[in-house]
Amino acid sequence: MLLSQLAMAQSAGTSATTIINSVNLVPNGNVNLGTVFVDDRGLTVLGMTPQVLYFTQQGQTQQLTVQAILTDSSAFPLNAANSSVYNVAYAVSTPSVAGVSSTGLVTAISGGTTLVTATALGQTVQSIVAINLNTVLTGLSIVPGSIQLSEVGAQQQLQILTSLSNGFTADVTSQSSTTYVSQNPSVASVSAAGLVTALAAGSATITASYGTVSSTAGVTVTIPAADALSGLTMTSPSSVIRSTSPLQLSVA
Repeated sequence: MLLSQLAMAQSAGTSATTIINSVNLVPNGNVNLGTVFVDDRGLTVLGMTPQVLYFTQQGQTQQLTVQAILTDSSAFPLNAANSSVYNVAYAVSTPSVAGVSSTGLVTAISGGTTLVTATALGQTVQSIVAINLNTVLTGLSIVPGSIQLSEVGAQQQLQILTSLSNGFTADVTSQSSTTYVSQNPSVASVSAAGLVTALAAGSATITASYGTVSSTAGVTVTIPAADALSGLTMTSPSSVIRSTSPLQLSVA
């Protein structure tokens, strides 16, 4: 079913029709991420995160994410990669304060407040953008502050919250000015978006910085003994069959 067909179905009152492109939301098991699928759950509302964007510097950017919320409370993102497929349209009420790209990237332009509106699948959702160029950063926290990962490849998304002098708290996890560094990248890596990935057993410290403030979170990666030994093999020199002397064994 194409987007135009979906629109006609919805206008005709067929509310139990929606578009999906997530494998988990395709009940018949078909997988084709480049195709628009239809299932029997209805679209209730659109959601957009973050709901409030707070900037303290001109030129700062933050990515918006729009989700379609279905009648069974499940959701799937109409993200930047898919925005053209779902015809997601973004607009700001005061373009002199902030700009928004066709994929939902918001850029701070000047002090003030504005609304960003996203429209898709016949519905709209809004986020508030507040820009205060005189605000002072007073602190930064990482959530969670301690991370336990139990296998190689396990991941944890960080959330970065800043405290401001006007009493507000702002989520700057995905802002362009937020940086992440792993003190022990052989144990745990961290992406530019704050996604931590376990690479080996051990400990690491993740530092997140925004403007003049920073904070750290500890990461502990533990691997079960059976998993740690599963890749070991024991070998002996192939030329030795019998020996009255000790054999030299090696673990590879």
